[in-house]
Amino acid sequence: MNGILTGTGIDQEVVWYNNTENLGIRMGTIPVEDSLYSLSLMLMNITILEYLKSRFKKHNQIPIVA
Repeated sequence: MNGILTGTGIDQEVVWYNNTENLGIRMGTIPVEDSLYSLSLMLMNITILEYLKSRFKKHNQIPIVA
């Protein structure tokens, strides 16, 4: 979705990024910081899920995700 908003496949982008406010490095039309931010959000959720799974397993309860 971010690629479409930043101009991939459309005539004029919806979201403009000021390159003086970021690294200026892009993957296609997406600033690299956006990808790192998305990955950090996913890693945070996976970390919390794995912690909760191990905690419930240790207490002999039904795990959240099988």
